[in-house]
Amino acid sequence: MKTLKEITDNLKCAVDRYESLPLDDVKELSEILRVLDVNLSWLVFVRDEYYRSFQSVYFNSKSKSEAGKQKESEMRVPELDLVRKILKHFGDTQSSVRSQISLRKRND
Repeated sequence: MKTLKEITDNLKCAVDRYESLPLDDVKELSEILRVLDVNLSWLVFVRDEYYRSFQSVYFNSKSKSEAGKQKESEMRVPELDLVRKILKHFGDTQSSVRSQISLRKRND
């Protein structure tokens, strides 16, 4: 399994490639899409690990209130929120790359 750091590094590299790429390069766009797809798939497994950690902190919390348990869990497992944000952002990027590929294929 890949680590959160490895995954985010791979995703950043894909975005760097995408940023400087001529949009008519369907082959390169497809390779970038594959990097996004694979790493977002790995990220789902990483998210599951952080979610289990979050739940463990939540249920073992000494706080009397739900809000206190939630806050403690968020403080002790901040990676879960980061993973959610990464999934959303790079999921949107993935859709954008797919759209670019579709546009190029239609124009050929």
